Amino acid sequence: MSPDPESLPEDVAALRTLLVAQTAEVAAQKRRLAEMAAERAAQQAELLAARAGLIEQRFEIEALRARLARALRVAFGRSSEKLRTQVEQLELTLTDIDELLGETAPDDNAAVAASPTPPAPPWMRTVSPARSRASSTSAYQAV
Repeated sequence: MSPDPESLPEDVAALRTLLVAQTAEVAAQKRRLAEMAAERAAQQAELLAARAGLIEQRFEIEALRARLARALRVAFGRSSEKLRTQVEQLELTLTDIDELLGETAPDDNAAVAASPTPPAPPWMRTVSPARSRASSTSAYQAV
């Protein structure tokens, strides 16, 4: 980047002015370079934090899947074919949510609160004593 020696001025004062201007330009470039390095470091830190958040999200999703599977096994047993398809559907839904949200962490309590509770199977349903008495009383009255 050195100028052609023939294009330099012969006057010492003009040479000094040129030297001062180039020194100022070099200093400004060094400042810009330092600012860019600091900005790059900040962006790298932000990227690392985002990656850590994404990893945390994936662990949270896996924990939710495990909790869901455990709860379903407790509620319905391992052999329910109907349940197996529902579990697969829920897993697909979780995968879709994972893909859509990408960088945002799901709230554990909100996910549990938003999920509907499946109805109890017929063999687990209980009939309240008041309902059974009312139906037996009305049967006696009809006779």
